[in-house]
Amino acid sequence: EYGQRFTKYRVFLGVDLELNGPHEISFGYLFDQKINLPNPSQKHILSLSYSYKLDAKKSKKKKKK
Repeated sequence: EYGQRFTKYRVFLGVDLELNGPHEISFGYLFDQKINLPNPSQKHILSLSYSYKLDAKKSKKKKKK
């Protein structure tokens, strides 16, 4: 009905914080705006995530010369 055109756009801004050890926290903000439509809407989305890295420990071997 409205033809081919953009109907929304999104903008994201975020920060990753690496803490001591294998811990990491991320914060973010997402703005979602509908355009070129009757009754356009806006969404404001906040995100928070935590991650823990699982690393395989490397064995320490001494090299002989």
